[in-house]
Amino acid sequence: ARYDRSLGPAFLFGGAGWTRNPFAGIDHRYALVAGVGRAWSDTEESRFKADVGVTYTIQEDVVEAPDANDSFLGGRATVDFFCTLTPTTDFGSLLVVDENFDDTDDMRADWTNSIAVAMSESLALKASYQLLFDNLPALTGVPLGADEVLVPLEKTDSSFTIAVVVDF
Repeated sequence: ARYDRSLGPAFLFGGAGWTRNPFAGIDHRYALVAGVGRAWSDTEESRFKADVGVTYTIQEDVVEAPDANDSFLGGRATVDFFCTLTPTTDFGSLLVVDENFDDTDDMRADWTNSIAVAMSESLALKASYQLLFDNLPALTGVPLGADEVLVPLEKTDSSFTIAVVVDF
């Protein structure tokens, strides 16, 4: 959830989020964010805006890392782009980069690109591709003989989705 308060081309924003991705080793991640941004274009045909903010994150992994801090202060930068390609086709791209101020090697990025094609006035088909990057991914346990060894999961993950969008 996010709320933007317009101040002309500039804006203030605040938000909160929750993530659960056990396949990436995240049992749950709560994040609060507040910051400022600027819209360079914000019309029905195109949008381009960027913002920076301060975050507070609480994260619990499926496999707890030894000596890991599960809550930390951080920073976030976001770039949001949208444009109408044809009267029935829209393209969107959203890049969110999060930095952990306690451990600057812990940088995460979420880049989602989508294209939506209108099938009627109230229905559209939307395809999205999401690329997730975590420079310090969560750990997983791997059996090694009678012991279990902790190894990091993959740094990148991607997903492709198709959705039917209803506009009332």
